Amino acid sequence: MKQRFSSLDLAAACREININIQDTRLANIYDVNSRTFLLKFAKAGSERQTILIESGYRIHLTDFARETAATPSNFCAKLRKHVRTRRVTSLMQLGIDRVAVMTFGGGQDHADPDKSFHIIFEFYAGGNVILTDGHHRILSLLRLVSEDEGQKVAVGEVYDFGRRTTTHLEKITPEKLDAALDGSNTAADQEAEEEDVQLNALQVRKARKRKDKGKNTVKKVLASRLTQYGSALVEHALVEAGIDPAGEPSIDAEGRARLLGALSDADSLMAAESHPGYIITKQGVYEDFQPFRPAGAKDVEEFSTFNAAVDKFFSSIESQRLEQRVRQQEELASKRLQAAKDEQNRKIQGLVSTQEQSAQKARALEGAQGIVDEAIAAVNSLLEQGMDWVDMERLIKSEAAAGNPVAQVISLPLKLKDSTVTVKVRDLDEVDEDSGDEHSGEEEDDEGEAGDEQPGSTLLIDVDISKSAFSNAREYYAVRRTALTKEEKTQQAAKRAIRSVEQKVEHDLKKGLKTSERALMKPVRKQLWFEKFLWFISSEGYLVLGGHDAQQNEQLYRKHLRKGDVYVHADLNGAASVVVKNSSPDAPIPPSTISQAGTLTVATSSAWDAKTVISAWWVQADQVSKTAPTGEYLTTGSFMIRGKKNFLPPAKLELGYGMLFLVDEVSRDRHVKEKLERQGEKIQEELADKYELEDHGHASEQEESEVFSGKAKHLSAKERRERKRGEQPVEEASAAPQTQEQSAPAPAEETAPASADTDVKSVRSTQPAEKDATGAQAAAFPTPKVNGTKGDDDKASQSRQTSTPPKSKQLTRSQRSKKKKLAKYQDQDDEDKLLAQKLLGIKIAEESEQDTSSEPESKPAQRQAPRRQHRPDVAAIMREENIVELDEDEAELVTPLDSLVSTPLPGDVLIDAIPTCAPYAALQKCKYRCKLQPGSLKKTKALRPIVSAWIGVGEGKKPPAGGLSLDESSTDRDRAWPRERELIKSLKDVQLTSCIGVSKIKVSLQKKS
Repeated sequence: MKQRFSSLDLAAACREININIQDTRLANIYDVNSRTFLLKFAKAGSERQTILIESGYRIHLTDFARETAATPSNFCAKLRKHVRTRRVTSLMQLGIDRVAVMTFGGGQDHADPDKSFHIIFEFYAGGNVILTDGHHRILSLLRLVSEDEGQKVAVGEVYDFGRRTTTHLEKITPEKLDAALDGSNTAADQEAEEEDVQLNALQVRKARKRKDKGKNTVKKVLASRLTQYGSALVEHALVEAGIDPAGEPSIDAEGRARLLGALSDADSLMAAESHPGYIITKQGVYEDFQPFRPAGAKDVEEFSTFNAAVDKFFSSIESQRLEQRVRQQEELASKRLQAAKDEQNRKIQGLVSTQEQSAQKARALEGAQGIVDEAIAAVNSLLEQGMDWVDMERLIKSEAAAGNPVAQVISLPLKLKDSTVTVKVRDLDEVDEDSGDEHSGEEEDDEGEAGDEQPGSTLLIDVDISKSAFSNAREYYAVRRTALTKEEKTQQAAKRAIRSVEQKVEHDLKKGLKTSERALMKPVRKQLWFEKFLWFISSEGYLVLGGHDAQQNEQLYRKHLRKGDVYVHADLNGAASVVVKNSSPDAPIPPSTISQAGTLTVATSSAWDAKTVISAWWVQADQVSKTAPTGEYLTTGSFMIRGKKNFLPPAKLELGYGMLFLVDEVSRDRHVKEKLERQGEKIQEELADKYELEDHGHASEQEESEVFSGKAKHLSAKERRERKRGEQPVEEASAAPQTQEQSAPAPAEETAPASADTDVKSVRSTQPAEKDATGAQAAAFPTPKVNGTKGDDDKASQSRQTSTPPKSKQLTRSQRSKKKKLAKYQDQDDEDKLLAQKLLGIKIAEESEQDTSSEPESKPAQRQAPRRQHRPDVAAIMREENIVELDEDEAELVTPLDSLVSTPLPGDVLIDAIPTCAPYAALQKCKYRCKLQPGSLKKTKALRPIVSAWIGVGEGKKPPAGGLSLDESSTDRDRAWPRERELIKSLKDVQLTSCIGVSKIKVSLQKKS
């Protein structure tokens, strides 16, 4: 497996990296380990670039996140001191050597060396990273080395660039090829032989052996003499020329001509500015990577760039190593725990065995009580006679041989030193089994059978000669009772011991895996453009943005505040400027979304720490300006509001914290389809009401213009005076010039009269026509659907039966909506109406079917029939794969926010977890959520136990407090899924807390089953 860059690899990587980091600045440098570094480059308006450098091995762009050291090393700190935040001038390879240099500052062509620095990367031998100033004087270096080819490498010395740049790529010529193939004693060989003289005899033999070994194949001869190509490119050229790389160096003229052409192509390849990347696999395992497709290679994976191929190659290897390390630690912890359990089981089994043996011996003594008492009495009699113990054993042995049954019971040797003897008695358990066999009808010779079974069913029992057989049996029963008591205590102690070992092993495993788990690499997710702000998605799906500081407030105004958006703020110190983005400027923003935005701006102010409830206010985008009055100026993040502020109800100091999941396109379409299906029933009802109104007849164009122009009949005297003073008819207002006090009115079709006592709570906010106008206002967006007026239903029913247009104030909100839809669909003919009804699944009345000609129905059917015939297999496959296809109308409704889901569906492909902080009302659909209130804990400390509960830390048979139980099958939407926990676990502390706009919090988490 290839591990190190060649000269060709370095050239290809440096050219690609140089293009990507041109005019960027070095944001920071991080240590991955003692010889691996991450360099992050940034440029305003462009994507960030990250370069991974492993000294002596590789340099390439990377798209994978890696765990870095908590504190930088001394060398890393030195690099940060000199080159961080500096602009990159170039990255280039020195000649054809495996050395690259990155230049910072100094201008074009290194015109000002006093203001520049160089980082030199060496990728040969042990490798090195060297920091120099513009005059190539060494400031710091990663590894202290001895003299390198006669040059002293140390701090304060001048790095010799000349010896590197003198080596350059020389194109192949016939003379050079002939010299490489035929010249056995070239100048290089002679120099090598001269060097052998300075070596000892053993080194000379090893060196000559290596040379002799390489002279036999044409590949090794060319690779050793045409060093600019490298072994892989030489082999590629030989295969392209139809020459066996393992053959002899002697090649005919025709073969040399073909080889010369292949090597010329290799020269062009080395001089190319960009290279695709190729990874060569062997039995599914990555084996090699090259900036060209090796001739004859079978399993090759192609990439658009060489850096992408190298990043994939090494990142997969690193991931496998890290996973293996985690697996080994888990296996070791499992072995430790199993060893502790086995030890406790051995203790318990020993006590159980003691109980069984003691009970067995006691029963045997009770069964053979007579013969045992005789044996004990015989031994005591011999002892009273003063017989020697040795003579006693001889006597017992001779008597047993003579057939004395008492002597046969005693087993030698005697243990008179302990006042015990061993007796042989039959096991009563075996006797019970034998008696059972006899009762079953099997009659045999008892004596012969007893003689046959005697050896296998005899127990050897130690008895005390000072006690009777019955007393010895009682002693064994006492031993059994003691062992039983110990077993019970041991089992209880074993449970405590195993629990303690489990806790210790789990603690050690977490401590050991803390670094490994975080180090598990995953691709770096491209940050969404709004994640740098305070942001959330409202309960109605609107994107709400807020600034972290004054600079972001200014950026929100200049870059993201557009027509149709709403600006929300509060008159409090520290309150963020909040913008509610409206994807459809002509459509109204729901009041609940504006209220949630007001909660966010109040929470980010000083009211959070003071626990003060106060109201926020909102205005339209065109009321916000950076133009200050004469003689005044506006600081960064401050704005001038023209016109009236619309105050919201007092905001409750209650935020929520939750997790959104980024899904792929297929999963996104499934969520969009599900959302549209939920809305389908509501849309059908509205359209059914629309067609019901059409059945009663359309109003004339003049009447419709009167209804929707904002004119109202039968006004009171007070209303007529207010209307005359503060509002003009829409037809006149559209042509009248605006004054400085007026803000830009909404489009004519969206304006509607409003009374002076506009309800602030329902966000019926409008823009004033004059400064002192307190009467009717032209609405900035259509009036939200909120509480209707009493008696509207009766008046609306009368308006349907008369031809006179009803009063606009007397219509209910549903009727006003229907009237607007009538105006929207007034140009729709019968054919369009029928098609819309079919698409929405509305049943068509029989009379409408008869009136409609059959031609419009047959033509769509004829057009759709062949489409269904062409795609039956595709549809079946999509159903099997659970893939949802959106039609054109549905695809137009898709927004980038649809890729962020709060509760995944079974089968979703989850890419990443994204924390979000919003008013708690906006997170009611979130699977993972908690409530934030003013408190005294810092964000990281307060959220740590919450996140631990979400990922199942401390989970056993029951889910952790406030957490979700794990569903391994990932089908239950109300339970935690392994992929969700994996993504949440991979988030760093900074990622978890960056979305929260308050400092001190108190977290509460509802318990879920």
